[in-house]
This record gives sequence, structure tokens and C-alpha cells, in this order.
Amino acid sequence: MKKLILPGLMALLMFSCNQGEKKEVVNNDSAVSKTKSDSLAAQPITETKVTPELLWKFGRIGETQLSPDGKTIALTITRYSISENKSYTDIYTLPSEGGELKRITGFSGPESNVRWMPDGKSLLFLAMESESSQIWKMNPDGSNAVLFSEITGDINSFEISPDGKNILYCKDVKIDDTPQDIHPDLPLANVHMTERLMYRHWNAWSDDKYSHIFFSEIGNEKIKDGKDIMDKEPFDAPLSPYFD
Repeated sequence: MKKLILPGLMALLMFSCNQGEKKEVVNNDSAVSKTKSDSLAAQPITETKVTPELLWKFGRIGETQLSPDGKTIALTITRYSISENKSYTDIYTLPSEGGELKRITGFSGPESNVRWMPDGKSLLFLAMESESSQIWKMNPDGSNAVLFSEITGDINSFEISPDGKNILYCKDVKIDDTPQDIHPDLPLANVHMTERLMYRHWNAWSDDKYSHIFFSEIGNEKIKDGKDIMDKEPFDAPLSPYFD
């Protein structure tokens, strides 16, 4: 999946109001940990001009979800380590009327697709801690994080039904034959074979897999493999190329 990021917007708005006045902003929230940042991310913000170094100091806000009672916002923030050349995405909460931004996850990999359960007592999200993209469940303060699904393969995204009893999730399903399936005597062939559009978008080629929607129940046990409601369909859901 691809996401468009406009990291300069926040910086431009901030410094257009400063009118040249030099102010210091310190990145002192708990997300800038010793293991997930380098010197740039930990430095105070003193610049009055937009520079590449300044933009790397900001966290990138991702998706936001309002709690059922309207009092708390759950959101993801991505920070980048230049020395490691990788990003780290964690989940935060923020009072909707303003207040302290609190980090509630700190997994080694990224967290995404954060969703409130309808009763507001817990949050579900995707993480890679079990070596595949699975649904995790935790309390709104980040405590008691537990693996909540045992789905074959990687989950791309999910949504919870309004009554909290069912879940829709998307994952890739192999539909088409690969060149190796068609020509098993050529296992190292590096080619693309197609008979229909859309076989490529910009530099991203379509493969033999398609993102399908699955239906499963939410119970007291871990969520198991559900029903593919797009069985054998050679189409993506959500639609490519951006899967929005």
C-alpha cells in the first residue's frame, strides 16, 4: 500500500506565524526513545526556516480515531531514524479537548489501523510482533496488549461492526498463476505475464495476489480465519493502486 505524506505543511504553518522570531520547541515526548531515534529526532527545534533537517525532526501524524464517548483521540505518529534509514510508527492518545499527548505502544515494529471497540473499553490495531501482520487488542492506556487474531497470512486492514460482534478484514489471496506455475521448468524466470489490464501502475506491477475482504466473528477467543466474500474474484478491495 502507498500513502501520500505532506510533511512540510505543519512546518510551513508554524513558521508562517513566527514572522522571523526565533523560538525553541523541544521534542520531549516519550516517543523519542533511545532505541528509536537518532540525533536529529532528539534535538530541539530552533530553526526559523524550513529545511530538510527540520522536517526530519517532526513526527508524521497518520490515521486518527475518536473514541465512542468523544473524549479521546487515538492516532498514529511516525518518526524516522536517519542512521537506521527506517521509520517507527506508534499509537498515541490525546484528549479531544486538548491535553497531554501520550504514547501507548512501543513495539519493535510499526502499529497501524487503530480502531476503538464500540464500548470504548479497548483498542484493536495491526502489528507485526508475531512475525506476521495480525490484530492486537489493548486497553486505552496501552496496558494488557495481547495478540487477538490467528489469521493465516498477513492482514492488510480491518473494520469492526457497529455492535462489536463481527469484523471485516482484508488480506492478499493468490488467484492468478505465476510464470513459475505456468513454466515449472523455468523457476528463476524474472518476467511478467498478463492478459488484461490493469497490469501495472507507474512502477508497481500487479502480481498473482489480490486483496480480498473476509468476514469473521469476534468472540472471547482469538479471531480465526473467516469467510472470503470475494472468493476467486481477480479484483482488489479496497481498489489499487492506493488501497484507500
